[in-house]
Amino acid sequence: MVVAGWLIQGADYVPGFLLQIGSTLVLIVPIALLERRLTGTEQNTEALGRELREVGEQLGRTAEQVQQLGRLSLEDGFSQRDAALREAESRPGQQSVARALREAQTIGAVSAKGVRVAPEGHPDSLRFRPVAGSREGLDVRVESPDGAKVSDWQAWRPGEHDRKVCRRLDAAARTAGLEPQRLAALPVSSLIALVRLAVSRHSGEGRDLGAVVQAATAEWVVSDEGLYGRQLPYRIPRQVLERELAPAELDTYRARNTPLADPAGLATAVACARAAYRAEQLGPGSDPGATTSVSTAH
Repeated sequence: MVVAGWLIQGADYVPGFLLQIGSTLVLIVPIALLERRLTGTEQNTEALGRELREVGEQLGRTAEQVQQLGRLSLEDGFSQRDAALREAESRPGQQSVARALREAQTIGAVSAKGVRVAPEGHPDSLRFRPVAGSREGLDVRVESPDGAKVSDWQAWRPGEHDRKVCRRLDAAARTAGLEPQRLAALPVSSLIALVRLAVSRHSGEGRDLGAVVQAATAEWVVSDEGLYGRQLPYRIPRQVLERELAPAELDTYRARNTPLADPAGLATAVACARAAYRAEQLGPGSDPGATTSVSTAH
């Protein structure tokens, strides 16, 4: 058709023919360049997509590994703490008690300033407070129930029989002005029972009780943060306990959605918490009179 047009029109056909060829090239060249650019972009996009999919798969595998490690770590930690508690229950020596107490302090289940329990045979006259130090150390002391007097800390050494510690605590109690006492044995069973309760609650078996200091009553537990209901979701902050409480203010904690089984026991628990905090403020050999007193519950 191009040749036929040339034969019919002659030489006058050439300029128009060249114009059409030029117009075609003007359209084809940019389209060809654009196509190459689009093809390159598509290839880059596909490559980036493959890389992103690989990164996503790697992140998924990494997240799964982190979760697995977290589960293993929690399980190992729980098993380690449970083993320490079982050992302390079956073989209540210095090493086992120190290990159980240290494991509980590490996770914040018990107070780093010690756990307060009543020695056997002295429920109304004395309190025993141990603190797990660094490595294998275990420091112990005795306190008056109201927290006004405390003895110096005594080191319970690894392998040392508890009767020797009891004799040193008796002497330290006399020096501190406590009533003459004679400890027959350290209250290890009561201590480990309280530590087990604190660890189990801190590990998710029931409501967390905070950093436990002492079991106040059947319904209340003393923690660093305040009083916690052992079964019911009650909590009285420590800053409330450490100041004078109006009767109406204390009444707000007697019953909420579920009433207390022993409403009168709340006053006992408040007094117990204040005594534990008062004793906590007294360092070894300090003067009880130099410490700011905390009012007793009414």
